[in-house]
Amino acid sequence: MLPPEQPPSTDLEVIPHTGEIVDLSDAHAVAKAYREIQDLEGKLRTAKGTLADALVHHTTIYGSKTMPLEGLGKVVVKGGTDTVYDAQAIKRDLIAAGSDRARVAQIVIETVDYKVAAVEAKKAAGANAEYAAIIERHKTVYPKRPSVSVP
Repeated sequence: MLPPEQPPSTDLEVIPHTGEIVDLSDAHAVAKAYREIQDLEGKLRTAKGTLADALVHHTTIYGSKTMPLEGLGKVVVKGGTDTVYDAQAIKRDLIAAGSDRARVAQIVIETVDYKVAAVEAKKAAGANAEYAAIIERHKTVYPKRPSVSVP
């Protein structure tokens, strides 16, 4: 794990939804405030979804996915559906139906992706200095924000 670039602040923080002041040097107070914000995020997501559904309903009544509202500008509804194809099944069935293979290759595009198995790369690096240098040269480490859970 990478060390944080700078230590967390030990100042005070004001919690926006309550105005409560939290002493960041008090772990108990910080964890309690964090849990309250997690709960609030869930409630906000639910409320946001309900409001979005209502706006979709209003645009349906209005008859357009863009609805002008005085003082707010335009409400725009985007989205609808996502389409996922079973590429291998389509390829198989098109070929079985007699479609030209060149045309099938235009419809179903084959891709290749590479992924490094970190455990195996570490084993190879441990066994051979040249391999270690190659793996190290082509590796980038990015810091991750720590995940926190407060039940």
